[in-house]
Amino acid sequence: MGSALKDSAVSELLARVGPGFFQQAFVVANLDAAMDAFTETAGCEKWTTFPAIGTPYVYRGREIESSVALAFSRSGKVQRELLQPIDGEGLTQDLLSEYGPGAHHLGYLGQE
Repeated sequence: MGSALKDSAVSELLARVGPGFFQQAFVVANLDAAMDAFTETAGCEKWTTFPAIGTPYVYRGREIESSVALAFSRSGKVQRELLQPIDGEGLTQDLLSEYGPGAHHLGYLGQE
């Protein structure tokens, strides 16, 4: 897909979502159980999942590698993202270890 066509497709998608709050993400201990819970309680019926792939990055001044499994769904206009730490170390692992499952981040779209 050409750059101009890709930019147009992204702009079209973002126009449907609109500016403001669009995403809510959670760190979870069990991706399958969390998907089931969000399907039952928030109406998230279709999920797109991505397998955990080791990703190197710098965390707290050190080079590390971390694997996180991801799942995305929608509830109304809000995208739900679930992150399950699989191995390594990093922010998602630290949040889950210290606080248990819960909020990770919120996503907002601004106007240009």
